[in-house]
Order: sequence, then structure tokens, then C-alpha cells
Amino acid sequence: MAWYLSLSTKMMILVFVFLGGILEYLLIGLNVFLLMPYGWIVKNNIVALIVSLVLVITNFVLNDIMVWRSTYEYGTTGIIIAIVITLLIVQAISMIIWAIYACYENQ
Repeated sequence: MAWYLSLSTKMMILVFVFLGGILEYLLIGLNVFLLMPYGWIVKNNIVALIVSLVLVITNFVLNDIMVWRSTYEYGTTGIIIAIVITLLIVQAISMIIWAIYACYENQ
């Protein structure tokens, strides 16, 4: 953190964008890896599509509830961290819903 703060403003922005891009790439790669089993399960099967979407959404909602319960006691910092993690979970859910539906439609 000290190294990052010692950079000029332009370099801070470049480092932030570069590291943010790497983090986003890793999140997308992890989502693709975790969705591989759904690719062959939900092909043209509406029941499997509905069951898998319910399972994925339920799992992420329960994980988000656990995040809020575990960070609640840390005050403002915990709430900020919970908000950031919730945003990451919402992003993951939207990507997964889109990917599972694309697998269902054979795209």
C-alpha cells in the first residue's frame, strides 16, 4: 500500500486499472471453470435449467447472508467490506445466470 501511495496520480490510475483488469479476468475465469458442469446438464432441459438456477441463486444469497453476519460486528469497515463483497456476488450471479441460460440455448 505504501508503494502504491508513493506513485504519481497517473501511475496510480494505470496500476489500478491494470490490477483491476487482472482481478476481473480471474473472476471471469473462475466463473467459467465453476460453470463447466452446467454446460452439459442444462442443454435443452428446462427442468435442469430451473433447478440449477435456483441452486446457484440460493447458494449465493446464503453466502451473502453469511458475509453480512460475519462483518456486522466490525462497524463501518465491516459494512463497507460487506457492500463490496455483495457487489461482487451480484456480478457473479448475473454472469452465471446468463451463462447457464446460454448453455440451455446451446450458444
